[in-house]
Amino acid sequence: MSSVCTLSKPRENKEAEVAWGGFITGYVTTLNSKDQDIDGVKSPIRSAEAEFNELANQWHDETDYLSSPSRITSTDTHLKIISMGERVIPFILEDLKERGGNWYRALRILSGENPVPVEARGDVERMKDAWLRWGRQKGYLQ
Repeated sequence: MSSVCTLSKPRENKEAEVAWGGFITGYVTTLNSKDQDIDGVKSPIRSAEAEFNELANQWHDETDYLSSPSRITSTDTHLKIISMGERVIPFILEDLKERGGNWYRALRILSGENPVPVEARGDVERMKDAWLRWGRQKGYLQ
């Protein structure tokens, strides 16, 4: 998915022009930095991963002892993770691979897909395998 953004430079206002230049420089630096720190500040991608990890730890603490899928996937923490959008799909898949957990609803919502064959639904290991295979095929996992 790609986006097109058209930006117009301010005219006849030196103060706005200076602010505009700072905005563009910061924006381009952020886009080019990916996993790097920018003057000691974490880039948005690194920050998303840190936020995800904090929420995922909280979600596991809240739900790892539960057996009800609806209770597991309806916590506020789970909903906050989903609200982070598609950018957390690789983090969810990595967590699923390492710790397990009922990430399937979040993955379906975020990806708009369901790679789990009908006959495998309810079989946690086969569901996990199907999602991890999907993640590798889509380039989210290595």
